[in-house]
Amino acid sequence: MRRIGSGGFGTICLVKEKQSGKLMARKEMNYDTLKEIDMVNCEVRIIREINEFFRSSSLQSSYIYVIEPLGFFVDEEECKAFLIMEYCEGGDLHQYIEEMKKSRSWISEEDAWSTISQLVFAIHQLHNHRIIHGDLKPQNVLLTKDRKIKLGDFGLARKLQNIATYATANGFTWRYLAPELLITPTSQQNSKGLKIQELLKQKIELRLSSDIWALGIILFELLAQHHPFMDQDEELPLLENFKRITENEPKPLPLQYPENMRKLILMMLVKDPHQRITINEIMQIPEIIACLAKK
Repeated sequence: MRRIGSGGFGTICLVKEKQSGKLMARKEMNYDTLKEIDMVNCEVRIIREINEFFRSSSLQSSYIYVIEPLGFFVDEEECKAFLIMEYCEGGDLHQYIEEMKKSRSWISEEDAWSTISQLVFAIHQLHNHRIIHGDLKPQNVLLTKDRKIKLGDFGLARKLQNIATYATANGFTWRYLAPELLITPTSQQNSKGLKIQELLKQKIELRLSSDIWALGIILFELLAQHHPFMDQDEELPLLENFKRITENEPKPLPLQYPENMRKLILMMLVKDPHQRITINEIMQIPEIIACLAKK
């Protein structure tokens, strides 16, 4: 058994089932306070609901782009909860991008379209079921050994009520949050020493468009190997980063990728959530249709 991941909501270890020898991922989470219990129960409920929905529906693809839950149990003495999930041998998209940086290589146009279309279809599956992931980032895009994607970490996912739903600021990764979710004071406020929770809106209004923005950031990083609004390894005060996200235009994408691909990603990064491209509009793009037809 070894640790293969960690985050604000738990530690993930690689484990082996004794009887079958099958490798699985075990997520260990605190299960003590009412907030922790609610968050864990919400993640388990949503991930089960998504998988059950996809198995019972006649969707375009029989492949489920969401990590499969294999079991759940609670250790009441230790106040810990354990979610057993399928193990993705290919790591995650963040590791994939870092490997490309180290080897000074770039994703091919064909592989880029394949990854884009898989992510688009995965989010389309969620949004059609009125579920907002809420924490899309490369670390939560898992890869199978044959490079198919699986979405993981539904600790911040929410079932959509009407057009929006709300969540507290705790746990969100600000680099992938849409500009409408960030506080941008007009005065030059010193953010030194402030925690991220103090700089985000206390109640975050999650919309379907929030996931689209995060998808745009992920795909920009996949192609350019850096964030669209920040220089690589640049350390700035949080408020300066927020200002860049809310006010600046994205940096240019590498010209080696076709214009329609670059344009699609920039349409995901439109700052006005009402003008941002929707998942249903993305699903109508010819290249996406062609890629999904091959699956």
